[in-house]
Amino acid sequence: MPLPLRFSPFERYMLRDDRASHPMTFTIRLKFAGRFDAPAFERAVLQAVERHPLLRSRLEGDRPSRFTWVASSDPRPYLDVAPLGAPLRFPGSEQIDLRRANGLRIWVRTGADRDGNERTEMRFQFHHSCCDGLGAYRFIEDVLACYHRAVVPGEHPPLQPLDSSALARRAKYGLTWWKVLLRLPAEIWGAVVGLAMFMLVRPRALQTTERPAPGSDDGLTLLDYPAHKFDVETSHRLRDVAKAAGATMNDVLLCELFRAMSRWNAMNDPRAGGGNLRIMMPVSLRVAGDEQTPAANIVAMVNLDRNLTLYKNPRLLLTTIRLETRFLQYFRFGLAFIRCITFFGWIPGGIEFMSSGSRCYATSVLSNLGRVLVETPNPWRDGRLVAGDLVLEAIESAPPVRPHTHTSLTCLFYDGRLSVIQNYDRHHFSPSAAEALMQVTIEQLLETAAAGKLVRADDAASEVANSRESQASPVVSAQAND
Repeated sequence: MPLPLRFSPFERYMLRDDRASHPMTFTIRLKFAGRFDAPAFERAVLQAVERHPLLRSRLEGDRPSRFTWVASSDPRPYLDVAPLGAPLRFPGSEQIDLRRANGLRIWVRTGADRDGNERTEMRFQFHHSCCDGLGAYRFIEDVLACYHRAVVPGEHPPLQPLDSSALARRAKYGLTWWKVLLRLPAEIWGAVVGLAMFMLVRPRALQTTERPAPGSDDGLTLLDYPAHKFDVETSHRLRDVAKAAGATMNDVLLCELFRAMSRWNAMNDPRAGGGNLRIMMPVSLRVAGDEQTPAANIVAMVNLDRNLTLYKNPRLLLTTIRLETRFLQYFRFGLAFIRCITFFGWIPGGIEFMSSGSRCYATSVLSNLGRVLVETPNPWRDGRLVAGDLVLEAIESAPPVRPHTHTSLTCLFYDGRLSVIQNYDRHHFSPSAAEALMQVTIEQLLETAAAGKLVRADDAASEVANSRESQASPVVSAQAND
C-alpha cells in the first residue's frame, strides 16, 4: 500500500490553478455500439481503481505545502448510470474538491437509439492533480479489460503489471544526483531564460465578436465539445505531409494551429491578426522505469512562441517548429518548468504568482496523445476495441482551459483516423463562436491534406484545383482516345 504520499510540486501547481470558473479537470468520452452490463461495469471500475491509488485518494493537511495523499474512506468514484438521453449533470459543481471527494467521476448513458440500435456513452472526469492524459487512458484500459473479463466467460485478458510503489518516485523523473549535475547548465538556462520569456513576453489571446449571453451556462451540465474526426485518407495524407517535411505529426499540428489562430484573430479583429502567439504543450516526463507506474501526473509544460507576420512561408514555420521541438525534447526542457514550480513553492505566495489568472500566458494549449489504448489486452475487431458486447466506435478527450487561455485542443488517433477535440472558455466564447473557431482549425488541416503539402492560405485553393485537375486528366485523355 503506497499511501500516504507527499503532494508533489506539480500536483500542488495543478491544485492551485483549479478555479470554480475554470476547473483543472479533463474529460474523456467513449462511444460504443452494443449492449451494456451495468453490474459488470461497476465491478470493473472498483477493480480498476484498486490498481490506481491516486484515483481513490483524497488530500489531507492544514495548507497546500503540507498536503498528503491518503486513502479515501470510500474508494468508489462517483458513478452515474442512466438511460440514453438522461441529463448529464455534475454532482454539485464541475470543480472537484480533492479534500472531500476522489478525483474521478464517471457517467454512463445507455439504451436504444432512434433506429433501435443499442448505444452506450461513457464520460470520465479526472482532476489533473491525480493524473495526466496518459495515466487516465491507462486507467480506462484497465476498466475495459476488467469489464471484458466480467462479461465474457472464459476470456481473461491479462492486465498490465503495475507497481504502486513506483508512485513514490513519480516526481523524480528518472533523475539521479549525477544526472542532475550533468544537466545543470540546461536547467539553469531553461529556468532563467525560459521563465523570463514566459513571464515577460505577452502572447495575444484569441478574439471573438460573439460573447456568451449572461447566465447562458449554469455550470452544472457537462459540455459537448466541438470535435471532428477526419476520414482515413485525410489522416494518412496529413501524416504524409509530416513525413515529407522530415517532421512529426505533432509538428504539423502545431504549425497548423498557429496558422488557424492567426486567421481567426484576423477575421475577428484586424488589429489582432499579428502579434505573438503562444501554444503551451504538455510533455511527458516518463522514463523507461515508469512503464508500471499507476495513473499519476508525470508531465510538464513547454511553450512555443511565433509571430506569424514573420513567417509568411508555412514551410519555414514548420522547419522552425521541428527544430525547436527536437531541442526541447532532447534536453528535456519540461524539467525546467518543474524546477521553477519547485523554486516558487519555497517562496510564500510563489505558486499563487505563477498560477495567476490576471493575464494571458498562452493563446492555446495543444495536447497530442497519438494512438490511444494501444496497450489494452482487449480483443480488436476491424480496428476497433471490443469490451464484452461493446465495440468502441469513437474517443474524445477535452483538456482544461484556464483564464485568458481560451481554448485547448486534444489530437488523437483511433481506428486509423485523426480526431481533434476543442475545449473552450465558456465565459469568453459562445458555443457557436467556439464551433466557428474549431471550423477554422479543421479547414486549415483539410487545405494542407488536400494540397499534400504546406502552402500559403492564398495559394491553397489553386493547389487543390491543380491537384484535382491532374487527377482528372487521365480520364479526359482516355475519353479522347476512344
